Amino acid sequence: MSSPVRWRVNAPARTRMERALASVGVGRGRQVLGAVSASTSVQAAGLCLAEVTPPTGAHGIMLGLDIFSGHPVIHDPFVAYSEEPGFSSPNVSVFGDLGAGKSQATKAWILRNLMLGRRVVVVDKKAQMGADGAHGLGEYSMLARAMGYEPVTLRVGGGGARVNILDPRISGDEGGAGAQLLLESVVSAAMGRELDEMERKALRVARVAAMEHARSLGRVAHVGDVQAAILNPDVPASQAGYTREELVTWGRACGFALERMVNDELAGLIDGETSAELALDGQLIVYDISALPEEGPAVPIMMSVLNTWVRSALAAQKVPVPTVLVIDEAWHIVTGSYAEVARRNAKVSRGLGLSNWSNFQHVSDIPAASPAVAMIRETQTTLCFRQSKMDDARGICELLGWDPGLAQRITSLGQGVAMVGIGSAPPVICSMMMSDLELTVGDTNQAMTSKATYRVRGGGSEGEMRDGV
Repeated sequence: MSSPVRWRVNAPARTRMERALASVGVGRGRQVLGAVSASTSVQAAGLCLAEVTPPTGAHGIMLGLDIFSGHPVIHDPFVAYSEEPGFSSPNVSVFGDLGAGKSQATKAWILRNLMLGRRVVVVDKKAQMGADGAHGLGEYSMLARAMGYEPVTLRVGGGGARVNILDPRISGDEGGAGAQLLLESVVSAAMGRELDEMERKALRVARVAAMEHARSLGRVAHVGDVQAAILNPDVPASQAGYTREELVTWGRACGFALERMVNDELAGLIDGETSAELALDGQLIVYDISALPEEGPAVPIMMSVLNTWVRSALAAQKVPVPTVLVIDEAWHIVTGSYAEVARRNAKVSRGLGLSNWSNFQHVSDIPAASPAVAMIRETQTTLCFRQSKMDDARGICELLGWDPGLAQRITSLGQGVAMVGIGSAPPVICSMMMSDLELTVGDTNQAMTSKATYRVRGGGSEGEMRDGV
């Protein structure tokens, strides 16, 4: 977590960021509040400017202003880990209703970490149509392109990047426990339930056989090879004591699930060699999975795979670079196979120099037995934007151990205002500050505010589209 290594930001992107972020104040001990464009909430009304103790330290990234004292709210998990006694978790949890300010704050956080030379990885789930008419792009693609980076697109049917979950670079080992755990996670998500021990055994035998066969051909095995091996097993001598018929019976359901994934729901995504563009070579990497079907296991499977890939890539780097991993639409973390993967990866984040930033909507979306409950409680940085339902506001206070009396205030937070909890200190109410650049790339309303119209021809229904003026 204390690594001094930083990326060298490309010149055009750095110029844009410097101009925008200097107005907000990003740095260590040098927080300059200049000509800042307010977000869509007008939070200054009623601001108390009395002389009081600042709510946070002076080192880190400026989030905004404490609405009661007017002091800057400054925080950075990487800095806090190094400087603040008792601060041990680099991970961040964000809650809020739709339109309350989560995405805007997330994109500002990304830009400010880029300015500090850190690496940022985004798993981009939400599709957004731009004002320029661009279709099929994730919400964070505009930000990536504004910074001079091309998002990595993953889509069913080919035409995008491909991820081989048996690739040692993905699983983090040479076909051992890591590959087996990831494979089990994928099959479990495909089947919609946990695997039993006999299914795990059949899957393990098939994986080993598939890898040995692929190795003899001079290539890396992929899920399609496992599918073939589990439906038509060749029992090796090392598996003496298990008949072919037993392995067929134990593995049939897994094999059919893999067949469905390879041929339909994840066709062209997991059945071949890992694409070169998945590498964590750039400073900003956006994995755009917004084109994947909302229903079915495709999204949680790819989130599991990408989360594991990031962890493995960071573990393999010779010199650690502080990295922020952003998971928007993080409700996939709360149930199923990805919940276990996310929880496991969050526990090792400190050793990797990794800060997980996870966006949720409502605490009521999280089952009491979910691994996400423990993961959220272990985070020491929480941003809670408006929760309009009192039950959700109370749930936040209960989950985080906040004063129950804060629930009423949470329900009435304005847009762009968050209750910020840092460590064990009482939360402060922060009016988030945004630069012009951050407001531009953070705009999620481009499709709704488009001025394009149809011009009707004659009395018929046909027409042509034209840009608004």
